[in-house]
Amino acid sequence: MKKLLCLALALLLLLSACSDGGDGPDIGKEITSEVNTLEGVCMEVTGDFTTRAATVRVVNDTENDFVSDSLFSVQTEVDGKWYGLVNEYRGDSTSEMNLYARNKSGEYFCSWDHMYGPLPEGHYRIVFYVWDAQYRYSDADERHYVAAEFYVE
Repeated sequence: MKKLLCLALALLLLLSACSDGGDGPDIGKEITSEVNTLEGVCMEVTGDFTTRAATVRVVNDTENDFVSDSLFSVQTEVDGKWYGLVNEYRGDSTSEMNLYARNKSGEYFCSWDHMYGPLPEGHYRIVFYVWDAQYRYSDADERHYVAAEFYVE
């Protein structure tokens, strides 16, 4: 009986070692877009965060209102370059708009568990695509990304 129990335990350990142990999300393509170039608008991770979610604060110290949808991406730094994580979520997605009102700040909860799963150790950033709420940009290709970096240890 003891031999059978030891064999079962050894088999269980072997199977758990061979299974996908949640090594984290796949790393996608390199991201070369600049972030945090919108003067007067910044973002930071606030308080505690987990490997599955974080709260960010966006501060708008300008005289303009900005918006984004509530969708975001998470990127990771590898050897000094930033790469997007592969979003594995295949379900329906709805998005609300975030308003970054002039001379105000706001906090937004970002859960990436359904998109990427838990994040392993590493250097990451959460990124929002932001545009002028009045669509005043003359150049349709003008894009602004705000990002907040954090480390998972």
